[in-house]
Amino acid sequence: MLLFGLAALGLLACALAAPELRGAGRLEWIAAIVVVISVGGLIAATVDAALRTRYEIADRELRLRSGFVIRAVIQCRDVATVEPVGFIPRVLGWGGGRGLANRLTDGLRITLHSGATYYVSPSDPEAFAELVLAGGRRGRSP
Repeated sequence: MLLFGLAALGLLACALAAPELRGAGRLEWIAAIVVVISVGGLIAATVDAALRTRYEIADRELRLRSGFVIRAVIQCRDVATVEPVGFIPRVLGWGGGRGLANRLTDGLRITLHSGATYYVSPSDPEAFAELVLAGGRRGRSP
C-alpha cells in the first residue's frame, strides 16, 4: 500500500507540474527534476528494504538489516525483552522505534536495557524470540 501511495503521489506531482512547467525557466525545471528523483529514490529505498530485510543470530549478536537503509548489530546480552506484537507500528523505518520489519502483523518488539526499541518480522517469531533470549548460543536464526 505504501508503494502504491508513493507511486501515486509521484504521478500526481508530475501531472500537476507538467502544465505549470510549460514555458518555465531553468530553475523551475531543475526543481521539478529534483522532486521526481527524490520521490523515485524514496520508492527505490522502500522496495529495496522490503525485499532485503534479513536477521541473523550468531556469535551472541543479533544482526539486523533492512536494505541499504538500516543496519544494526545488537549484543544478545543487551536485550531486555522480546515481545510479540500483533501490529507493527514501525515498518521499514516508518513510525516509532527502529523498524526493520517488512510486514505489518505478527512481529516482535525487541527492547534493550538502554530503552531502545526495534521491531522485526521473522518468519517464525516464537523460535526467533527464544533464540535471542538464549543469547544466540544455539545457532542461527530461523
